[in-house]
Amino acid sequence: MAVVVPQERTGKPGAGLLMAAWIVGLIFFIPLCLIYIVIPLIGWGLLAIGLVGLVMTYRAWEKAKMGEPASSEGVVGGVLMLISINVIAGILAIVGGAMSG
Repeated sequence: MAVVVPQERTGKPGAGLLMAAWIVGLIFFIPLCLIYIVIPLIGWGLLAIGLVGLVMTYRAWEKAKMGEPASSEGVVGGVLMLISINVIAGILAIVGGAMSG
């Protein structure tokens, strides 16, 4: 009887940066929510764009962790976070996405 051992998946090089971008994005997302409440018209649009960027960065991190290329999600998520004024997380996501490509 043969024993089949599943191969261990190794992550892509940018997985760590994508995880850091997601964490920093989440940390800055909460205070930005409070700021955007003060400026309701512009704020809700930027809040929605930032949330989509945060979700895309998380998805890119999951893909990079599994060893799959995640450059498209990481870069687009980073650009969306840059648009929503989350600069540090956006730059980390763009660099991490490019590294995991």
